[in-house]
Amino acid sequence: MIALGAIPLHAQSQATTGVIEGTVVDESGASVPGATVTLKNTATNFERVVSTNADGRFRGLLLP
Repeated sequence: MIALGAIPLHAQSQATTGVIEGTVVDESGASVPGATVTLKNTATNFERVVSTNADGRFRGLLLP
């Protein structure tokens, strides 16, 4: 119990990364599997390239 009292209860995260998710569709609204998606942080010029899955969905993890 004493050790727990030394741990801050309201610690704030300093997270500097994020996640972007989406779906690529064509003009008719159909999903586009295998599409290449380039995600870019314009503040840092960091780029990550991901591909869509069979449902046209993509996810970019840990983007600085």
